[in-house]
Amino acid sequence: MKNTRFLLLLTLLAGAAFVGFRAIMVSEWTVVVEDVTITFEGKGVKGSVSGLEAEIKFSPADLANSKLTASVDANTLDTKSKLQTQHTKSEKWMDAEKYPTITFTSKEIRTTDDGYECVGDLNMHGVTKEITMPFTFAEAENGGTFTGVMTVAREDFNVGGGGKTAAEITVTITVPVTG
Repeated sequence: MKNTRFLLLLTLLAGAAFVGFRAIMVSEWTVVVEDVTITFEGKGVKGSVSGLEAEIKFSPADLANSKLTASVDANTLDTKSKLQTQHTKSEKWMDAEKYPTITFTSKEIRTTDDGYECVGDLNMHGVTKEITMPFTFAEAENGGTFTGVMTVAREDFNVGGGGKTAAEITVTITVPVTG
């Protein structure tokens, strides 16, 4: 009986150690590209962007070595209105032909009361600015989901001119990953 309890206890401790080791060691995530959603919304504009390419190294137990780089093709912008989409991609706004790639590169990831935040450089329309993006990470059995929301001021990136369109655009990103 004592041997059975000892073996059970040893098995439980080994399992707990393995789970704890996995949480610390698993940091390279593979994006499930077909399930990624990136939406944007502001006064007078609403749509999505597709084709995320990303490298994500993230571990809640090792934020100092966590980092991410991501990019999307500005030509994938879609407002569900053919005319508005063409206008958004035109020289007057995003100039997707001249500036086809929007990139984000992290500098630091830290914890917050609500999850995490990533400080990094957003490059869009030929301009690079530091931004902070709050996000959460919900880990699942073989992966998880990163969800972030950031606000981007058009003028900071020389996108468009005045008018009735929103000065700020809210971008919501949901990135499922496998480990």
